[in-house]
Amino acid sequence: MPGSFHIRGELLAGLATTAQRTGRIQEMDLFLDKIFELMKDTPYESVARQWKKNPEAAGKIQLTCLTCHDAGRLTNRMSELGNK
Repeated sequence: MPGSFHIRGELLAGLATTAQRTGRIQEMDLFLDKIFELMKDTPYESVARQWKKNPEAAGKIQLTCLTCHDAGRLTNRMSELGNK
């Protein structure tokens, strides 16, 4: 499930984040519950549990890009783009 793990996690996290940012808290909760159901034992589930436990944490703890952006991964590419 590695490929679908990333895609599914990012999609659900993005939907939960959008709902949170637009004040649709009940909708956010539905997406968090879906993350619990479909993304067990992943970084997405861990952060979603933090959001569910403390909804105010949602504005401070990122739920997206948990598995695709290793530290420094884009540094070289960003440097190349800056020099053009």
